[in-house]
Amino acid sequence: MDKPNSPQEVEPNKTPKVLDWISKNIWIFAVFFGACVFFGFLAPFVSAKPVTASWNEGGYWEFSHGDRTDFGFGMIFGQGSALVWPLLAAFIFVLVGIILSVLGMKFPWSLTAAMIVYIVAGIFFLIGASFYDYANCLHIVGGQAFWDYMKDYRSNSSSRLGGGLILSAVFAFMGALAAFSAAFDKEKMSIRDMTEIGILTAAAIVIDVFVHYVIPHIPGQAGNISIATLPLFIIALRHGPTKGFFASGLVFGLITCLSDGYGFFLYPLDYLVGFGSCAILGFFAPIIFSPKAKTYNLKGEIAIFVGVILAILFRMIGSMASSMINYGYTFQAALITNAIYVPVSGALALVILMGAYGPLLNLNRYFQSRSIKAE
Repeated sequence: MDKPNSPQEVEPNKTPKVLDWISKNIWIFAVFFGACVFFGFLAPFVSAKPVTASWNEGGYWEFSHGDRTDFGFGMIFGQGSALVWPLLAAFIFVLVGIILSVLGMKFPWSLTAAMIVYIVAGIFFLIGASFYDYANCLHIVGGQAFWDYMKDYRSNSSSRLGGGLILSAVFAFMGALAAFSAAFDKEKMSIRDMTEIGILTAAAIVIDVFVHYVIPHIPGQAGNISIATLPLFIIALRHGPTKGFFASGLVFGLITCLSDGYGFFLYPLDYLVGFGSCAILGFFAPIIFSPKAKTYNLKGEIAIFVGVILAILFRMIGSMASSMINYGYTFQAALITNAIYVPVSGALALVILMGAYGPLLNLNRYFQSRSIKAE
């Protein structure tokens, strides 16, 4: 006599199907969280004291402020304040991230691109109060004397981040996580891949430790000049942006954050975004390692140049945002404290990569990465 199916026998078979559907459709969550970013429109973006300025007899601007006021999403269109264009750009980034997430069904690389634009948008939301001060001070005093008055303006404005931008930032970062999960789920990691990525990541960590403990710190800078990003760039080139971000932003970023000892609160911007930006070069790998490229060629060199410059730019964004959010720096101070070591470190890695382009082509010809083949 056959036993009737019990709930205990049927239920376990349903769970794997649900999990399997989720794993295959994580891109939908990236789209969903991206759309949820716009729920931030329902709450104030910034709380600040409106600032007015008058030209006094001494020949300079004098600020005064009114009562604290909440400013909503209208500020990104210039309503109630100057046009805060960086926040408008951030919401446009989110729309781009949504489109890229949908395209991820056909083009896996677009999910990694969606993750990057979501992260940038989230950072912009978190420093939205500074953008508000920047836009309004610039509107009042003009560009010529802007930096002379920015600190005084901020002390009068006393701007604070509102619930709307915080909510938008949270959803943007959740969208980034979903996009990365979807991208990584499509990647296959062979033993050879793991070995090569492990060796190169270890090399980057050794370089970083050597620089941190041996080379003197540059006065006035948030870090030291280093070529620790060189192995990370090679990972992105050899294995694509998704594995590149995993190795540089997650593995290398987390280990170096703990070894540096400055505090885990710096990890999201200085390490995850800062070093994870090396993965951008992976988007250019199909051009750099084109089947037609047999030796040094102009097209490949230009692709390396553009990819590394974009990575430097994104690292600057992460480092400056960290200085502004974690230490309360002004935009000018954050720019100055990162203006030497980040560009110079990136430039050194760029020169070495461009010089080693020929050997890298030969290496990839004999030991081609599966990630590059797929693209």
